[in-house]
Amino acid sequence: MSYGAGFQEDWEKLLSGHELDGVLAPPSLEDGHFPAHGSFHGDYYRDDDNVTRGVTLTDADLGMAPQPFGKDYAAMGLGMDFDGSLECMDKMGMYDLGLSPPGWGSSASQAPALDSKIGRFQETDIPPGIPQDSFFELEGTTLKASCRLPATLANGVVDFLTTEVVSSITKLCRKKFAIKADVFVKSVMCSIKARVYTLEGQYYALEFQRRSGDARAFKDIFRQVSEYLSVSYDLSGGLPEVRLDLGLPPLLPQSMPDTRQTPDLQPLIDMSASIDMSCLQAEAASALADVAQDKASAASLCTHDTFAQLCKLLQADTFEILYPTARLFAALAELPEADHCFISSGVLPVIVSKLRSEESGDIARCQLAQGFKFVVSRCAPAMGSAAVKELLGIISDALHEMSTLPDKSISRDLSEAEFHLRAH
Repeated sequence: MSYGAGFQEDWEKLLSGHELDGVLAPPSLEDGHFPAHGSFHGDYYRDDDNVTRGVTLTDADLGMAPQPFGKDYAAMGLGMDFDGSLECMDKMGMYDLGLSPPGWGSSASQAPALDSKIGRFQETDIPPGIPQDSFFELEGTTLKASCRLPATLANGVVDFLTTEVVSSITKLCRKKFAIKADVFVKSVMCSIKARVYTLEGQYYALEFQRRSGDARAFKDIFRQVSEYLSVSYDLSGGLPEVRLDLGLPPLLPQSMPDTRQTPDLQPLIDMSASIDMSCLQAEAASALADVAQDKASAASLCTHDTFAQLCKLLQADTFEILYPTARLFAALAELPEADHCFISSGVLPVIVSKLRSEESGDIARCQLAQGFKFVVSRCAPAMGSAAVKELLGIISDALHEMSTLPDKSISRDLSEAEFHLRAH
């Protein structure tokens, strides 16, 4: 094997004990052995290189970190000088950075329920400017608003989502002035993101994006939020018109009689049982919830086999499935024809189990609780003593578990159902 002239020259220097690039080679080296120290021409490791490497840490990793965090450990996550204490940050600020604040635990299920503890934008918060990237442009669904404090504009969006529509706010980031939410229009869900950008003067751009879900639902949501904000803010140029080419068929004239028969719902019922395909379950739950608003169509769902399939919708944990499912069962609860199905299918204990789970979401739980109360008040006389005793035990456990919750509406509905069961 032959080496280049540079290598041979460095090797001879090392064997003679000369300095090489600031490193003194050991004076005694066994012939034929490669030197343990030193560097050579053409060696790409010859220069000292203090490599700075990053590491990706999950919430679980950070949740198990010793408290208080060490300075170097915390600096990796926060990117700033850190004194080993988390007292300089509020909990929502830590949550935005992906850290698990003390007391919140490490799992997603132990994080605060964002729909009830979402927090609000503060007066000192300042939205970022529009990115200078040449490829960036605002969506057509952007409002230009004039206001003194941008926080009030962003909080206006939060107020709209919590009071005017059925929604679950999944994220609020004060630093980015961003809000993410899952919003329902009837039984159709659309995931949206709203961001505020600073413009010149006291003008701000409020951009809405459809991240997933139905385009028609997004159009309706944008129209509603525009009208809601226009009452309090000067929206420059008026309300924009969102033009979506939906390819919808023309509406039938009102004078034309409706000759449609009750639709065949079996494909939707089969889809509702697809527990391994949440997208199919969500589509089926939304369609069936709308169908059930018509009493004639809802009556066709009142069979034992159909209820056994629909019960599988209650196994889901996502808002996209549970809210339309709650609407579906609330509509069926109003039908006396469904009483025998509720009793024989075993769905009543399953509904109570969903009421005990905070992951089901407050909106879905409230609808399920109301439907449960209506059904039990009618069905209690027809239920056997063993079924009544079992259901009373389940309700008692649920009430005990929910006694510390601030929202008492679900507990009240369960207590009323318990009263009807004990009366018979």
